Amino acid sequence: MLLEGIDHAVLGDPDAGETSALVMLVQQGVVMGASVGDSLAYVVDPSGQAQALSPRERHRPRIGTGFARPAGFGPLQLEGKLITRRAARFDERQLPGAFAVGLPLEGRASLAQHG
Repeated sequence: MLLEGIDHAVLGDPDAGETSALVMLVQQGVVMGASVGDSLAYVVDPSGQAQALSPRERHRPRIGTGFARPAGFGPLQLEGKLITRRAARFDERQLPGAFAVGLPLEGRASLAQHG
């Protein structure tokens, strides 16, 4: 409901456009959230394997259209680094070169350039 409310608020602003969004809660090693548009969440395990949390096939409708339908995920045990990215720029094969926000296993937020 949060993302749907934001969708309608953005729709009502004549200066605003469309965008994607991702919200997550990470608590006690568990992650859950929702996405709209092409914002994605992945967990990269210690061996380097990426697992998608948010669905990749739902790029539209986005925030600002009045028709956004968030797709939820979780709750899932977080066992690796949490990566967020826009789908238009994300390719799992290029993950080592990605610039992303990561949440390591210890739970401290970090901003890291991988590669």
